[in-house]
Amino acid sequence: MLVFSHRHNKNDSYLDNPIVDFTIVREPMYKYSKHSQERFFDLPTYAFLFRWFSQSPDAIDFATEKFHENSDKGYPERMLTEIAHLGGEAYKHLHSST
Repeated sequence: MLVFSHRHNKNDSYLDNPIVDFTIVREPMYKYSKHSQERFFDLPTYAFLFRWFSQSPDAIDFATEKFHENSDKGYPERMLTEIAHLGGEAYKHLHSST
């Protein structure tokens, strides 16, 4: 679902009857709320993947490069701070479910 989130309304046959509702993946990106964040991290696989992303030097380098494409000079620092914070939230979810 993470990989195909941009295809949520394309009626692709391989996405019929998804195991996870697209809203769980898309809402944190496009309609963020604390509730949507909690629903996303309540799925251990998603919490793990986000935590991994937040700790991976290669992933952070990639994200930083993309963030620098934004015209707002403060954007990269804000986004990296947010990733670190959300990585901590993902970690909490992983450890509360065990």
